[in-house]
Amino acid sequence: FSVTGYLPLFLEDVFGWPRDAAARLLLAVHAGGVAGRLAWGWLSDLVYRGERARPLAIVAACGAVVAGGLALLAAFPARGAAAAARGGVLLGAMAFLAGFTCLGWNGLYTTLVAEQAGERSASVLGLSMTVLYVATMLAPPAFGRLVELAGSYAVPWTSLVAVQLLALGAIANVARALALDPGDSMSS
Repeated sequence: FSVTGYLPLFLEDVFGWPRDAAARLLLAVHAGGVAGRLAWGWLSDLVYRGERARPLAIVAACGAVVAGGLALLAAFPARGAAAAARGGVLLGAMAFLAGFTCLGWNGLYTTLVAEQAGERSASVLGLSMTVLYVATMLAPPAFGRLVELAGSYAVPWTSLVAVQLLALGAIANVARALALDPGDSMSS
């Protein structure tokens, strides 16, 4: 949630990008999100034969790598026009991958929750989506506060690595539970 809100500010503050150029990079984030939602769903259905947890774990791991890359860029910023131009290609790819992972996961998540909730899928999804929307409201201001306190974007981007790794751990637990009893759902 913080990627879409803070990536343009990060590019402007750290690399001196013009606002319009930094904002245009959001197109790469959102294009990655669209591609990710389609690709992760396809992979889950066809490659992983309907398994949701393993592809979701891959998404979380990839998201941690992308956030780690942003943290490294923040910790070791390249200054100057030539470095910013080289960073533009790298940041464009990272922006696409950030969207592919950080925005592309929700179809898998929603499907996993609905499949496990069974007959109570509407109630469980309602609660689940409420928690996610609260997170979307709280995460960006918390990210911004970390930028202010640290005086750098390295700490907040690193905190996103931690969030992705926590998600990976939670998903791994779900995957293990499903492997033990793949027919179990909350409706039984």
